[in-house]
Amino acid sequence: MKKQNVHITKIENFTNLPKHIAFILDGNRRWAKQRKKTINFGHKQGIKNIENICNFCKKYGIKYLTLYCLSTDNLNRSDFELKFLFNCMKRYFTLQNLKKIHKNDINIKIVGDFSLIPNDVAQLIEDINKRQIASKKLNVQICISYSGKNEILNGIKNIAKQLKDNLISLEEIEKINEKQFEKYIFTGDFPDVDLMIRTGGDIRISNFLLWKLSYAEFYFCKTYFPSFSEKHFLYALHVFQKRKRRYGK
Repeated sequence: MKKQNVHITKIENFTNLPKHIAFILDGNRRWAKQRKKTINFGHKQGIKNIENICNFCKKYGIKYLTLYCLSTDNLNRSDFELKFLFNCMKRYFTLQNLKKIHKNDINIKIVGDFSLIPNDVAQLIEDINKRQIASKKLNVQICISYSGKNEILNGIKNIAKQLKDNLISLEEIEKINEKQFEKYIFTGDFPDVDLMIRTGGDIRISNFLLWKLSYAEFYFCKTYFPSFSEKHFLYALHVFQKRKRRYGK
């Protein structure tokens, strides 16, 4: 991976900004280890930086943001670590905080397979999703207990259930196109991803948004997520300007 120049300070010369940015938030634990801190300290700093990322998106006119916060594979981590992460969710997503978020014209939606997480956390997520607003500034989609393969599989199961319940016919299923299929998957409300950013140095997508990343531009950087700053964000937008998006043409 080439050394990255992060000395971009403005976007006035940018002619093409992504509508939808997706983030793989990687490196919280390694960031903490470098500083001889606990894993949970790293997660705490990463959670704080999510708010910064949202502010960057609002500042530069990015309307859709998807955050890969906890994969289904991450659920195999220690009970101690998972308990900390779920408790952070409970502390952060109080009704008072959610009202503040909405007041800032930010909508929050959480997607994933909630059958795999504790009932109280699943209930909290359900309550959050019931309180969505129509935002013109920033729509944030948070992936919790999420897997790209599982999302597609779940979509197929949703169609099968509708068939079983006589809500759709075989003839109608045969006519389903890609756009229509999106109403059966977790992330169907969001447009396709334009730019996917992964922090932490790894160069893979780790089962993230397999449907929505079909024509996304990828940007990988070595910076651990808690240290990913506005200058890094701007440089990712700068790199995006140079990409030629041909869509197979």
